[in-house]
Amino acid sequence: MIEPWAIANTFVEHVRTSYPEDVALVVAYGSHVSGTPHDRSDLDIYFVPATERGREASLQFILDGIGYDFWPLGWERLEGIVRLNELPMIAAVVDALILYSRAKPDTMRFAALQARMRDQLHSSDLPVKLHRFDQILESATGHLGNLLGADATSTPSTSLMEANALVAEIVAGLALLNGEYLPRNWVQCRPQIRQFRLQPDGLPDFLDRFLKASSDEEIRESCRDLVEACWQFRKLFRARIPGDYPEHFAGFYEEIKSSINKVLHACDVGDHSLARAVSARLQHEIAWQLARVEESSVPGEMTPVSHFRTAYDRAGLPDITAIAIDGDLPRLSAAAGELDERFQTLLSNEGVEFTSFDSLDALHRHLNIEAHASGDTESAPESEETAPDQAPRDSQRKK
Repeated sequence: MIEPWAIANTFVEHVRTSYPEDVALVVAYGSHVSGTPHDRSDLDIYFVPATERGREASLQFILDGIGYDFWPLGWERLEGIVRLNELPMIAAVVDALILYSRAKPDTMRFAALQARMRDQLHSSDLPVKLHRFDQILESATGHLGNLLGADATSTPSTSLMEANALVAEIVAGLALLNGEYLPRNWVQCRPQIRQFRLQPDGLPDFLDRFLKASSDEEIRESCRDLVEACWQFRKLFRARIPGDYPEHFAGFYEEIKSSINKVLHACDVGDHSLARAVSARLQHEIAWQLARVEESSVPGEMTPVSHFRTAYDRAGLPDITAIAIDGDLPRLSAAAGELDERFQTLLSNEGVEFTSFDSLDALHRHLNIEAHASGDTESAPESEETAPDQAPRDSQRKK
């Protein structure tokens, strides 16, 4: 059997001979670097192009029954890995062994990336890691939706492919929360995963159930329970920083006031369908914004509302959507008024200031605008392009 490091040396000579100024680094990582290869292990090796021509150094072939891939990994993508964009690729940076360097500055640049990557992992900046974990949970929830919504053509094979991506994302995210990374496939890292200080209750059991599942239903149930446990685990973290409310909610109440008025209008005119739609949108928006501050969470499009409305309920705000569904418009109108008052009080107690004027003149004074000599403040402004009887197009634009 051909020694893998002989192949690595061949790649290095290939670069030295044909691309000495076009390739910055040749880097190895993986089992042969960590000392954990098996008889069929390939060689994890990449190069960092210095020029566009350098990408042409790429090679893929099979030798002695082993597949080899000498592939380009640019500086820009390496920066993304350091910013936690690709958690499965962390080992390609942290555990890397430089086999060739075009020049010392290239080596130093890569060493700086490695140092930043380690700092990211060991950082005590939990909100940053929680934000990344939120994104992972969002993606995992999307995979779960695909699993649960699969049609009759679904088989254990197709379900397992979807489910494995879900589980791999979650365990990589949990590793990050614990200041770690998975150097190999997550199945091979189960002893490491079991020792995570921060993990959902029952995580090892969920993973064992998943690995033993043999039917569509078993695969779906194990993934559904794992995702639900992770959402519950996520709720344990509330890393709110004093002062978040004034910064985050500046101008928000003034904006949401129009949505409250839409609910009141729908009640006034007896439009049940409109009342349902605008109530659901209003409550969803407030719950979403509160979750961002109270739960240190940034819900995404696939995040179930039930997982981010906790802060809304905890604030004692009325469930106007439920009332809208019941169809009791007088009660809904009263609840919308109550929501307006309670939400304004909540923000005020947290130090949020509001901007309100009792007249147009007051607004003008605030903006240092002098009143027109004619005293006409209600007509549309005129311009060379706008006829006196037409309002400018911008004045008709909706937010």
